Amino acid sequence: MNLNKSTTMPPPPFTKGFQVFSERVEELHRQWVMWRRLYLLDDAGKKAYDASLERLRILEKAAPQVFGHCRAALLRDVVLRLCHLADPKEDARGNTNLTIERVFDEIDFSSPCGAAWCVYIQQAKTNALEQVGHMRDLRRKELAHLDLPTAMGEQVNDVEIETIRLAVDWVLEFRHQVRKLREGELPDISAPTGERGSVAPPRQLERPWIQEVDRLVEALGAGLASIEAADVEGALPHSLINSEGSGSSLSRARPPEG
Repeated sequence: MNLNKSTTMPPPPFTKGFQVFSERVEELHRQWVMWRRLYLLDDAGKKAYDASLERLRILEKAAPQVFGHCRAALLRDVVLRLCHLADPKEDARGNTNLTIERVFDEIDFSSPCGAAWCVYIQQAKTNALEQVGHMRDLRRKELAHLDLPTAMGEQVNDVEIETIRLAVDWVLEFRHQVRKLREGELPDISAPTGERGSVAPPRQLERPWIQEVDRLVEALGAGLASIEAADVEGALPHSLINSEGSGSSLSRARPPEG
């Protein structure tokens, strides 16, 4: 027996593909967390709401035009990333895509571990694609292409912020469950079948991104305080805070005019 010979198990199939897919999901997660922390009014209690309102007020005072455009650009990027991940695994011309469907098709559900995860992963995939499906009209007519009727004023189906949140959550859930399967872990059989949260998405990853946003806003606030102390005032041509908070849909997150 050769004791120097490596006895490590070979990696599961599609390792490189899943690694790249996971990286894309993490980029999506980071973009969403940054947008949510900067622009979304937090309803998790009065303290959280007041803190999020103060962040918006600081952005409004510091550079309303700049942060108004950033708000729209970040959110549009989130929608496009979701649509990319939910694309078919192959287009009409035979080009292959690295998508949720591609990752799903590479899973061996005939193994005991795969069979145990099957119903959970199938549900996460179905729910993710369903939520992203509400965004395809906007992506096709406005974000990815400049559709002539839409450009001339024809209405396109809007996307609610809640739909984007659900889509991101389900994509995270799908990626997390597939990762656990590939690592050989079994699901928690006590969790209700198909219920979101059967395994928790890696929320700890959000902490450094949130802290970075908070440091930026704190620095802006300190700078504004210094300016105000010197009695230097600037015009506020646009408000990021409207009657619906920071906007409940993508159209309400568009940049200011002028």
